[in-house]
Amino acid sequence: MKEKATLCITVLIPIVAAMLGQVVPATAHPTSFRLDPATTYKKAGDQFTITLRVDSITDMYLWVVTIEWNPTYFDLIGNPTEGGCLKYGGSTTFLWGSITDGKIQGLACSLLGEIPGVNVPPAPNDMTTIKFYTQVNPPAGGTRISITLARYRDSSGTAHYPATGNTLVLPPSVGGVVAPIDKLALLAPYIGLASAIVVATVAVAIYVKRVKHRKEKQ
Repeated sequence: MKEKATLCITVLIPIVAAMLGQVVPATAHPTSFRLDPATTYKKAGDQFTITLRVDSITDMYLWVVTIEWNPTYFDLIGNPTEGGCLKYGGSTTFLWGSITDGKIQGLACSLLGEIPGVNVPPAPNDMTTIKFYTQVNPPAGGTRISITLARYRDSSGTAHYPATGNTLVLPPSVGGVVAPIDKLALLAPYIGLASAIVVATVAVAIYVKRVKHRKEKQ
């Protein structure tokens, strides 16, 4: 029992520290956490998956994010699934603080033990995948699934705050069938009208000529 308690403390302390941003210094970092795809088109009844990815990074030992969305449009299916990123470096723990309508708070993953953090590349860059159900069509301007907190720590314990990229979900674009244009068919009414005018003009000219000819005979 004591060993289990020690293991739990070993696992949870760095994660809680990461979430609260305490103890060690924090720095900005040029990398980014992003949701993939950046844009997707969905309608009511569709299911879809987004993947949290990290761009090029050096020595990532643990990460924590909060992800939010409008629950009017989307419902979470199941629980988040751990990706392969930190698994590349060794044994991991994967957990979250809470899941409520429209929010996964404190979604975190950490390596275990005194080992180096992972580098991307060569590690895979998928951190977690999350599946959604589309309850109603997204609004015309779209709605976002957003990373509202993003942080990671290197193996020395230094915290870093990466940039973030969200997913924009739009309603399906209006489709249509592209049909070839028959230019002759489009011009047909005008050709017919022009022909009628020509015929009428010729007929009037012939009539006027005949009338004039009769008057000259008289």
